Amino acid sequence: MAPRKKPIEPVDITTEKALLGCILKNADVSEKAIPKLTADMFADNKHQSIFAACKKVHESGVPIDAFVINTQLMNDRTEFPGAIDYLINLMKNIIDVTNWESYVNTLVKNAKLQQIIDAGNALIQVGHTSETVDEASSRVSDIFIGVSGTETKDEGIRPISSLIIKYGAKYEKARKDKDLFKGLYTGFDNFDEVTNGLLKSAVYVLAARPGVGKTAFALNIVANIIERERKDEKKQKPEEKSVMAFFCLEMSSEDLIHRLVSICSQLPLEQIKRATVPDSDLQKFLYASEVLENSKLYLDTTAAISPGEILARCQKIKKENKEKLDLVVIDYLQLLSLSESGKSSGSITQDVTRISRAIKMLAMKLEVPVIALSQMSRKIDDPNREDKTPKLSDLRESGAIEQDADVVFFLSPGRKPKFKDGKPEPGTIKLNIEKNRHGERTGIVYYWYNQTVTFKEAPEAEQRFFDTMSGEVKGKGKGKFIKKEDSVESEEIENPDGLGY
Repeated sequence: MAPRKKPIEPVDITTEKALLGCILKNADVSEKAIPKLTADMFADNKHQSIFAACKKVHESGVPIDAFVINTQLMNDRTEFPGAIDYLINLMKNIIDVTNWESYVNTLVKNAKLQQIIDAGNALIQVGHTSETVDEASSRVSDIFIGVSGTETKDEGIRPISSLIIKYGAKYEKARKDKDLFKGLYTGFDNFDEVTNGLLKSAVYVLAARPGVGKTAFALNIVANIIERERKDEKKQKPEEKSVMAFFCLEMSSEDLIHRLVSICSQLPLEQIKRATVPDSDLQKFLYASEVLENSKLYLDTTAAISPGEILARCQKIKKENKEKLDLVVIDYLQLLSLSESGKSSGSITQDVTRISRAIKMLAMKLEVPVIALSQMSRKIDDPNREDKTPKLSDLRESGAIEQDADVVFFLSPGRKPKFKDGKPEPGTIKLNIEKNRHGERTGIVYYWYNQTVTFKEAPEAEQRFFDTMSGEVKGKGKGKFIKKEDSVESEEIENPDGLGY
């Protein structure tokens, strides 16, 4: 048998030199290339030090050249013998800087390949050191999450002096563009006002008891975004539309589409499911179908899926859409599995803790807002419980979820939908924001049109904004503020929607 050849490491020193030469020689290249790279993408130690120095100088706003970088190397105590001559030669050897982008792509590719090699070695260690198959599966999932990103975003510890420069520049732009610090609009004005929209890298946990409308509320957000962009003249090109991924672990894609078509067409869900839409309304059905067809919404209804697999599929979506992904919805958190085999570790709390953390890592790695639906515990249905207002402790296996989430909000039922004078009247649903890193805690009233699976924010006259911790009313609205336990007899008069607040 012929001896096995030693595998070639994904290293290209010549490309590293060429790229550093381009950065030192051309200000435009340094402006575009430096944010795409990290020092550990360079294999040569000297090149790591030079790039780290270039990054610091670039962030300070000082023009880059060989002498400035040599000074930075000395300040960082990473200088090496003959550094200034080495830097000058890097610049001299570059005649044409136009190939800088291909050099960047080569380094990013090599870094990714090295990450895969490291992951492969880690997998071998898992096989040798795991005591059970479930433990091995769980550790494999963690490795899979770590290797799924296209490039590392870890910039390590940095002085605030370098960060404040970027912040100041962005703040100056925000003074002219008020939407710069805002996230993706949900189409629910009061919710967007309180949360500042759906912000990148943030996790939004939506919790409710079964049947209250978790999935429907998330689908309404998706439909609102699609409908708003249909009306926006600036969002007519496919590449300008929001790219959204909806992962549902308990419904089929057909069930989801039924509901989306009902929301977008405002036709009764039952007519759509039974294919009994009257001819007079068929145009509405076709219109809604066309709007959804032209959207950038992806549906995944895999029953047993792990956070690592979701991350990998979202990375594929981003690649297909020129690194664009605007929203991820996961329905729902407790149905996710840690491993690709779908097996549990045996401890529900431990599993949910790791899944919750994995979702936060997913949001940060993808730089996208994630709406994660969650179950609530049955404690809220306890007849001996006087205050039925949902709290963070009502989340199932709540500890890790409330810690990792940026915003936690609950849906609870109010007045049931009914018919009056032969016409349907909407019910009411109360949305309680119990944790909000981006604004205040409050409550919002929604009208619930069950026939068309639609949520609409109740008019201002029926809103009673309040602080969920103190119960203090923050805004005016119809009806006096009434605590649930004090409102049994007078609720119909002073609190007609029956929400008890």
